Amino acid sequence: MNIKTDLHCHTLVSTHAYSTIQEYVDKANKLGLEMIAITDHGYGIEDSPHRWHFSEMNSIVPNIIDNVYVLHGVEANIMSHDGNIDISEKILKSLNWVIASYHIHCIEPASLEEHTNAYLNIMENKYVDVVGHSGSTDFVFDYEKVIKKASEYNKIIEINEKTFSTRKESIENCVKIAKLCKKYGVKITVDSDSHFTSSLGYYPNSLKMLDEIKFPQELVVNLNANRVIEYINQRKNRKNLNI
Repeated sequence: MNIKTDLHCHTLVSTHAYSTIQEYVDKANKLGLEMIAITDHGYGIEDSPHRWHFSEMNSIVPNIIDNVYVLHGVEANIMSHDGNIDISEKILKSLNWVIASYHIHCIEPASLEEHTNAYLNIMENKYVDVVGHSGSTDFVFDYEKVIKKASEYNKIIEINEKTFSTRKESIENCVKIAKLCKKYGVKITVDSDSHFTSSLGYYPNSLKMLDEIKFPQELVVNLNANRVIEYINQRKNRKNLNI
């Protein structure tokens, strides 16, 4: 499977990341990637950028830089087990790409039922595109119930390459989630969760896992830029890619 986009990238405005947008674009060109998404952390985590980073992106950062599509995005933090996230509706409307993720730095793990409730409510949030790295052993939920709802609301589930290197205890959960996405026809995105350009577009372990379970390519929304643009432009109340 040859994936031509990477839709989860952190820049140096997230202070534990170390590359600029231009450096990502340059690396994307070298790799033959068609699209990247800039998804720095939302305000609920200490590592987040100033809120101007998100509010000014549209006026400053083009959606095409050196022939690479650049999505204006965020990795929002889930801040309560009701599924509330830390980015305002005004900002969410202005972005192309929104990931929602649990981070232990923002909220204490609770029960399976509470995590499930959060994810079910996230599915109903019209501004969220992707559920990020959901295989975490800290935030286990009712996978079948949530994946079925993802199918109903056309949400995307992320397969995150960093799981295979830094969250190895979560791999088993990620396999279960991927199999359920296959079962219910839920779209996925395969991302590096890059914090430096050396990891951009690099997901050998994710691809191996998907190959082993015979995951269908037609459900990989970020296989190429055209698929991503089609997904983005079918939404309402959000910034489309008018390019």
